[in-house]
Amino acid sequence: MNKNLHFALHGVSFAAIAVLFWMQFDAKNNTSKPNKAAQHGAESFVYINSDSLMSRFDWVADRSAQLANREKELQEKLELQVRRLEDRFAELQRKADIMTQDELKAAQFEIQQKEQQINQLRQQLSMQLDTESAQMQQELYQRVEKALQHISSQTGFDAAFSFTRGGQVLYIDSTLDVTQKVLEKLNADYSMDKEKEAKGE
Repeated sequence: MNKNLHFALHGVSFAAIAVLFWMQFDAKNNTSKPNKAAQHGAESFVYINSDSLMSRFDWVADRSAQLANREKELQEKLELQVRRLEDRFAELQRKADIMTQDELKAAQFEIQQKEQQINQLRQQLSMQLDTESAQMQQELYQRVEKALQHISSQTGFDAAFSFTRGGQVLYIDSTLDVTQKVLEKLNADYSMDKEKEAKGE
């Protein structure tokens, strides 16, 4: 298997979307929320630390392990086919001295066909991993967005940004950090999902 094929969710880049969540509020019709936008006449925003989110969100750890196991499973499937081809090639080599010209041509064609099948299988398995990785990334975004919507309904911010140390943002006020609140919501929701799944709901 291609050594570059590693799709664990720790590799998911939040830089792919600059804003994870955006919601406009009407200050005139929503004065009950402690919204900075209402207080300062400007849209309020918060941020989440994507590094902390990825390392402390239980769902990420579980899905990363699942994906790693899936990759191992597919890799072993490919390696099995490669070993079978190598065994068949060795067998034909041992018989080469007693094979006719037509048999040698047929053997060569057989090996070429099997090599082509293995290359096709390699591409197929790579695409499967790509698809599963993309699905997990999409689910991660959906979970984060849902958590942010819930927190926004309570605190009244308008936008949430992703922050990574060493990224393009050099400084941001730590009082705007809602990472812990988001993590608590994410892990609580995930825990409930697992309980429902265990009960067969």
